[in-house]
Amino acid sequence: MNKSEYYDVVNGLLNINVLIRKAVTFPGPRHLDGISKTQFFVLSVLYDKGEHSMGAMANKVGVSGSQLTGLVDGLVRLGYIDRVVNEANRRSVLIHITDEGRNALDESRRQTLELILPQFEELSTEDVERLREGTNIVTEILVKMGERNNNRG
Repeated sequence: MNKSEYYDVVNGLLNINVLIRKAVTFPGPRHLDGISKTQFFVLSVLYDKGEHSMGAMANKVGVSGSQLTGLVDGLVRLGYIDRVVNEANRRSVLIHITDEGRNALDESRRQTLELILPQFEELSTEDVERLREGTNIVTEILVKMGERNNNRG
């Protein structure tokens, strides 16, 4: 592939992001008042992938360690996550989601789905299947890209 073709792919991904925001109304973190989108992402990663070191989470979220500390402090105050010392490396701190955090995220996701599902019910079965296939392909490729980026630095 030449640079022009790569440019077209990157431009297409950027356009998809804009189109998704226009076509689908995402209400944002429901039932989780007082947390930012980045905190919501941290909570979601812990929910979906389990506990992380602070360093690994900072890399995953794309923030500095000190920025993550502030984000985590807020989630700890709300009772959504806990910090624990890593027994394998006492200098490392692990963060994990609490039952309260898990319950709050479950409720948030349930409320979000209730708001979004009617938009998809208007689509044909064929269009829904094409969207499913497309999102699976894009997700698979972006995960590979993210893994490569994480291995570089």
